[in-house]
Amino acid sequence: MIPPYPCKIFETRKDSKPQSKKIHTEILTFSGKKFTNSKKEAEMKKSKDKTAIADGEYKRLVGLYTAAGVDEIKLKIYDELIRKVAEVFACLEAIKELPSIIYDPNNPSIQRETAAGRARVKYMAQYTSATQKLNKDLLGGLNGDDGDLSAYDDDNNN
Repeated sequence: MIPPYPCKIFETRKDSKPQSKKIHTEILTFSGKKFTNSKKEAEMKKSKDKTAIADGEYKRLVGLYTAAGVDEIKLKIYDELIRKVAEVFACLEAIKELPSIIYDPNNPSIQRETAAGRARVKYMAQYTSATQKLNKDLLGGLNGDDGDLSAYDDDNNN
C-alpha cells in the first residue's frame, strides 16, 4: 500500500550504501487497462470545457453582431473585448451549479454566502457591464421613440 504522503524508502545492497528513492504519491485510479491520474484529467477536462464554452460564446456573439449589420472593421477592433465577454461567460457557466448560500443545519435562519456566490456576483457584474458597452459601441443607441413626454412632466404643466 502506498502512503498518502511523500516519504522515502531505503534500499540496501550487500555491497553498497543505502540509497533513497522517492515514492510517487499521486492518486491514481484504474481505468480500463491503464492507470490514469483522475485529478489531472479532471482539471484538464474543466479547462477544455471552459475554453470550449468560451469559444462557443465568442462565435455566437460574433454571429449575432454580424447578423445585426455591424461592420467587419468594428468587429476586428472590438474582437478582444468580445473574447473577454465570452471568457467571463464561461466562468459563469462553470460556477452556475455551485451553491451561493449555505444554511446552518442547526439554525436555518443563519446563512453564509459561499465563495462561488461572491464570484458569481462579481462575474455577472463584469459580464453585464462589458455586454452593455459592446452593445452601445457596436449597435449604437436604441432607435426607440424619444416621444414627447413634456405633457407628463410636472414642471411643465401649468
